Amino acid sequence: MKLFTHHLKKLVMNSKKLIAGLIIGVAAGTFIALFLQSDKGKGLMEDVKDTASDVEDSLRAKLKSFDNEVSDLMKKGKEFVSDLEDKAKRATKSAKNATS
Repeated sequence: MKLFTHHLKKLVMNSKKLIAGLIIGVAAGTFIALFLQSDKGKGLMEDVKDTASDVEDSLRAKLKSFDNEVSDLMKKGKEFVSDLEDKAKRATKSAKNATS
C-alpha cells in the first residue's frame, strides 16, 4: 500500500508540473503573439528579417569566395601533378636514351 501511495503522489506531482508548464507556455505564447502585433514587435521583426537577410548575403558571398578558392587550388593541384608527370616522362626517356 505504501508503494502505491508513493507512486500516486509522484503521479500527482508530475501532473501538477505538467499543468504548470502548459499554463506558463500558453501565457508566454500569448504574450509573444501580442507583442509581435504591436508596433514595437513589428519593428523588431523587421529588424530581425533585415539582419537575417544581411547574414544570408554575407554567407553566400563567403561561400562563393570559398568555392572559387577551392576551384583555384584544384586547378593548381592538377597543373602541378601534370608537370610532375611530364618531368617523370622526360626523366624516364632521358634515362632510356642514356642507357641505349
